[in-house]
Amino acid sequence: MVLYPNIFMKVNIAILTVTDTRTIANDKSGAILVKKIAEQNH
Repeated sequence: MVLYPNIFMKVNIAILTVTDTRTIANDKSGAILVKKIAEQNH
């Protein structure tokens, strides 16, 4: 008996970084978020 079935719902996700010290080249946390989200097919 499954009480909570694993239901996948694809969602749209946007990542917004507001900073005056980071760039696309040195924003490691943003790159990790993008990678993890893409790995889950979102």
